[in-house]
Amino acid sequence: METRKKTQKLQQALFEAVEDSLPSSTTHFLSLKTFATEQTERLGRIIKIVMNRYATTDPNRYVHVADIDNFKSDIDQITPKKYQSQSIERQVEALLLKAVWKEKLFQTLINDLVSAFNTATNIEEICSKFESNEEETTSFTKGNQELHPQTFYLEDESKSIVIAKFGPPKSADRAAVKM
Repeated sequence: METRKKTQKLQQALFEAVEDSLPSSTTHFLSLKTFATEQTERLGRIIKIVMNRYATTDPNRYVHVADIDNFKSDIDQITPKKYQSQSIERQVEALLLKAVWKEKLFQTLINDLVSAFNTATNIEEICSKFESNEEETTSFTKGNQELHPQTFYLEDESKSIVIAKFGPPKSADRAAVKM
């Protein structure tokens, strides 16, 4: 709770400095960024501890987690070439409009993926549904065909193993910051 309060205090100070066009806004931003970095590192350490404990307390269930590949976490957001010569505001506007246009299709694809996992009785069904080649299927199954849904049921009594949640779209201001 203290972390949340400190974050809100730093955000408020930054907001007020930016709102009043004060030169201290840079200092407030750096303070918030430093605190956020510290908290991200702290959470990373906590997750590592929790996962290590999880691996030792329930190794049969953890084996599925251990099979998940790690990917680069700093995914670069690339602006399409046709927008790169335009202002940030125009780039953001164009990309947000495209996101709105693609949102329904994206949600449909994700919901289909969720449905595939929740209705499949084994891994081979999923591989077949998504047309994995023989090498991929062998890699995914590694002699274990069952999904063991009772092991993975979510705690909402739906007997689902996967759910999809879609957050609100980014605001133009937030998207401009990310650019």
